[in-house]
Amino acid sequence: MPWSKNWVRVCKGQLYLGGEFRANPVDPIVFIQVMRQSRSLRTLKDAYPATARQLISALEQFGFDFTELLRQQFEEQKTDAQLAKIHAMDAKCIARIRADLQVPAIQGRPSLVTTREQVIEAYRKHKSYAGAARELGLDQRTFGKRYRAAVLQR
Repeated sequence: MPWSKNWVRVCKGQLYLGGEFRANPVDPIVFIQVMRQSRSLRTLKDAYPATARQLISALEQFGFDFTELLRQQFEEQKTDAQLAKIHAMDAKCIARIRADLQVPAIQGRPSLVTTREQVIEAYRKHKSYAGAARELGLDQRTFGKRYRAAVLQR
């Protein structure tokens, strides 16, 4: 296996961070602590530049279960795209892990929460569904449904 420019390896129970012509020992406790505090592979990559595969392998050798972290984040209703951004990984990779864990995917994007008063005020201000929907960041049809529901509640 070719060595990457920056790498993390476990050798005889010790963690080494290296690249090109150097290898520096790293305290595994600090390495794991960064991951526990941030809950983000991206943050770990910033602190220890290496590939995601190498970092996950090193974490698992020192007893940190990355898959369990993802399971917890799935239970927190995070989408694959959100987790891909948090961990600096491909969303398809996250989706594969989700499927392996048999956790159902979250369909669609989360709905924006608007109050009845916000909907009515936006319509009063713009005098059209299109303008009010644009202000609230909603689709025109969604705004129309919410406006009709708000007016009927009066």
